[in-house]
Amino acid sequence: MKQKQKLIWEILIPIIISIIVFLTFSPHNRSVLTYGNLFLFIILVIGIYIWRNIKNWPMPIKKNIRMIAWITFIVLMGLIIYVNYYMPHGEMIDTGYEIDPPEWSSGGPVEKYVEDMRELNISNWAKFLRANTTAIFLIGFLVAGSITDLIKREESND
Repeated sequence: MKQKQKLIWEILIPIIISIIVFLTFSPHNRSVLTYGNLFLFIILVIGIYIWRNIKNWPMPIKKNIRMIAWITFIVLMGLIIYVNYYMPHGEMIDTGYEIDPPEWSSGGPVEKYVEDMRELNISNWAKFLRANTTAIFLIGFLVAGSITDLIKREESND
């Protein structure tokens, strides 16, 4: 039974979470796995692998992985801030969809606008960061936070 549970945790759960992330953060390209979504998928699987297996590693390696995870998270957040506030923006175009307001709101549906980045003269990595800001933040914070939490729990048990 232990082997079956380990198989579920290390293979099926990352795949299910990755499918959810892929469907959530790529509404326009659901039939095509883009490089950006592949990057998010790989980061998520690596994070879950580290989270599941970090208990067996020696403490200096755990602390180095924690430091690397937080530094990577902080650098990515800095790049996202730079891309979103200091690089040029594209024209906002109407998608043709309407966003339903919350029940407590008195207004009607509001049109949804997105940034047109097709002819924007910035590099592809900047377009990727701008398009996937929420996914990068959530995955990075969850990975770095869960690694830190596991290490802190182990340190308090010793």
